[in-house]
Amino acid sequence: EDPASPSWRAHRKHVFVLSSAGKPIFSRFGDESKLAGLAGVLQALISVVQSNGDEIQNARVGNHNIVFLVRGPLYLVAASCCGDTVAYLSAQMHMLH
Repeated sequence: EDPASPSWRAHRKHVFVLSSAGKPIFSRFGDESKLAGLAGVLQALISVVQSNGDEIQNARVGNHNIVFLVRGPLYLVAASCCGDTVAYLSAQMHMLH
C-alpha cells in the first residue's frame, strides 16, 4: 500500500521502525520503500527534540496517540486512533524491540 492511498490511511494503528538515518526498516502496513518521506519526517522530529537535550516520548495529534521509542540506532514509532493509551502503545514498542 502507498501511504497516500485511502486504504493505508484507513488503518487505525501503524507501527514503524526506522534507522537513526531516517531509513524505513519496517512498517505494519504499506511498502517501506514508499514510506521514505514519512520516515524522514519522523527522524527529523526525533532529532530536533534530541538536539535540545530531550527525548520525545509521545505526542497527541488530533485523535491519534503517537509513541516514540529510541533504542540506539533504531527508532520505533506507533500511531493509533483506536483508543490505545500511551502506556499501552509504549509497552507494545518495548515488546517489539
